Amino acid sequence: MNTLREFSATSGAAPARVQVAIGVITRTNHERADLAVGAEAGVIEVLTTRRRPGTAFAGYWEFPGGKAHPGESLVDCLRRELSEEIGVLVGDAEPIAPVEHVYPHAAVILHPYICRLAPGSPEPRNIEVCEHRWASAGDLRAEDFPPGNAAIIAALRERFTAANPSPAGMSDS
Repeated sequence: MNTLREFSATSGAAPARVQVAIGVITRTNHERADLAVGAEAGVIEVLTTRRRPGTAFAGYWEFPGGKAHPGESLVDCLRRELSEEIGVLVGDAEPIAPVEHVYPHAAVILHPYICRLAPGSPEPRNIEVCEHRWASAGDLRAEDFPPGNAAIIAALRERFTAANPSPAGMSDS
């Protein structure tokens, strides 16, 4: 992983760090109307979205979210971005370890939040994304995501294994 120190050594100056709030929206697959007969119930799924053409990492999958505006809290940013990108409302948001990554075009600090759709929230829509899908943490492939997401995917796999299948502090209702 590139660090800000490595970037400074190669370019002479570190770029400004962009604060990015991202939603790891979860559900258990028994909440799905289309759960196949015989499928394993109780599997935690996370919502991912595909980046639009003309953007950095176009076509890659990501967790929905975006850049915080000056003076905006990360949780307010999270709620705004999820509403703008996929038209949803979320309930409580539990922060997990932030990830710092330097891309050629930007240095980012990703602030992931585990959350669930709020009661009465619309289902996700493709407003500012190409498409969306629900997938188990075990089905997420780091190479399908921008490189800064690898540590988040690893953390989700560890957290949502059979030994610890439920999001901490989140109910299945």
